[in-house]
Amino acid sequence: YKQASAHHIVSPVRDTVSKLICSTTDCSLRPHEETYYSLLFATIVSYIFCDYKLALELLEKRLDSEKLVPRNCSFFGTKEFFDGLIYLAVARSSPDLKWVFYFKANQIISKLESFVQIGKFNSEHKLLLLQAESECVSGDTDVALNKYKLAIATAKKRDFIQEQAIANERLADFFLRHGDSNAAREHYGEAHSLYIQWGAKGKASHMCQNI
Repeated sequence: YKQASAHHIVSPVRDTVSKLICSTTDCSLRPHEETYYSLLFATIVSYIFCDYKLALELLEKRLDSEKLVPRNCSFFGTKEFFDGLIYLAVARSSPDLKWVFYFKANQIISKLESFVQIGKFNSEHKLLLLQAESECVSGDTDVALNKYKLAIATAKKRDFIQEQAIANERLADFFLRHGDSNAAREHYGEAHSLYIQWGAKGKASHMCQNI
């Protein structure tokens, strides 16, 4: 009774959890409806499953929908965190638009820096991973490697299992691009274990099928 507003939030969360648990072969990453929260969580799931093209499409739709939402939640910087990761992933794979998305990501990094000043516990590891990805795109591999390691250590220290998993996966991608298959294998394995620990068995299965 009179729970429509709660349903708009709870339903996308339920769908997100379902997709993380089950295999993507059994369900679509696209949201069932294009409400603000449905688009927000579908964007996050699409990124986690490495469908960056779909993640960018949903992100842009969500940004359009935000113009109609008088007040939206940042979820302690999580929304900005995934937006930045998506922009940097697309920048890496789109040479013609690389610097456009790189610039957008760095605007988000500046915003995360202000979040760290307010709530370091929730935001510092997110900022470190975004900085690592940004340095990787710009070509400073030494700084990127250090930031990846700091992001993993900080997420582990503060028990953010899901973001520790994502940081390990991104570091594994980094090593693979630079020809260090042994280090890549180690961090893919760590990411897989963390996803299982988080309960995201669908994502863990997806890793095994796509690496």
